[in-house]
Amino acid sequence: MAAMTLLIRAATLDDHDALIAQIWTLNCFEQELTHDRRTDLAGARETLTDMIAAASEDGALLVAEQDGTVSGHLCLLYQSDDAYVIEELRDHALISSLFVNEPWRGKGIARGLIAHAEALCKARGVQRLRLFTLSGNARARHIYEEAGFSVQGLDMVKPLTS
Repeated sequence: MAAMTLLIRAATLDDHDALIAQIWTLNCFEQELTHDRRTDLAGARETLTDMIAAASEDGALLVAEQDGTVSGHLCLLYQSDDAYVIEELRDHALISSLFVNEPWRGKGIARGLIAHAEALCKARGVQRLRLFTLSGNARARHIYEEAGFSVQGLDMVKPLTS
């Protein structure tokens, strides 16, 4: 059996439906962990609109494609920290979204997307790449740790409703 070719490229309008489906699937998965995600398609469409706007301003929305099928995506945003961070480390990039469709998981697609994002960052002179993952998403955390990410902080939430 021939190996499938992984193509990582900038997202286009032709990817819209695939990206909506991926965002919706991710929201449904994360809803089980956080109980605060929208699980309607309108929410996925709005999220994609926001993602495109942010990436267009200063970033990139990438898709992974195998034989014409969009198997995953990564949204990369360039940001700058406040003055309390050492000046040469202030500019960084954030992976704001990373998703791989279920049939394609475990095939190196997330690693390929991350490697592509790292190459974009290095070409721009960015020295740090950040991301956020939910504490209950053990598989994602394992992938990120294998890719060289380490925990630097802890995001905590306290509901204020009874």
